[in-house]
Amino acid sequence: MWSRSQIVISSRRPLPNYWADPRINFVAVDFMHPVEENIAKLKDVCQGVTHVFYTSYAHSDDFKGLPEKNIPLFRSFMDAIEATCPRLQRVCMYTGGKV
Repeated sequence: MWSRSQIVISSRRPLPNYWADPRINFVAVDFMHPVEENIAKLKDVCQGVTHVFYTSYAHSDDFKGLPEKNIPLFRSFMDAIEATCPRLQRVCMYTGGKV
């Protein structure tokens, strides 16, 4: 059974508002930075993580340019998550449309 006893939220910049919930841990992580840097930031807080929801996206007005930014972004995310979440069971990748 999936338990939400701990929730880790990451964003490349600090959040403007925080939740009054003791289960939530916020970590500022930019997945375009070197993966070793992100692993160092996540390794202590992600030991119990079992489920991950990925919603990052780097926009480009040129549709052909989207893979240049988004493939390395997702790869860096997955490399950091695989290295820091030994109990990982599931990754959910949110996809949507901007246009």
